[in-house]
Amino acid sequence: MANELFDQIHKDSWDLAAAIELFHNFTLIHDDIMDKAPLRRGVETVPRKYGENTAILSGDVMLINAYTLLNNLHKDVIHQVQHLFNTTAREVCEGQQYDMDFEKRENVRPG
Repeated sequence: MANELFDQIHKDSWDLAAAIELFHNFTLIHDDIMDKAPLRRGVETVPRKYGENTAILSGDVMLINAYTLLNNLHKDVIHQVQHLFNTTAREVCEGQQYDMDFEKRENVRPG
């Protein structure tokens, strides 16, 4: 949508937006597995409906497809975008670990 504010949709913008959305949904599926969540936004979760193995594979394919889309980016931006994407992905995993660690604590403090 931001791309459309200034110009016609550029293929790189489309591929990057789709990659981010696929990555986001990958993280939600894996989060539902870890949390053993029965529902997400009032709908049965993938692991609950189709089983954990199918959910893991579905999430993994989403991540693979996200990186496949990133590989389509123009050579002038691909390395910078992949670096930021990888950094962000690592930080999301760290955040998920904090989430799991904090479930076991009675007091959670910032920093």
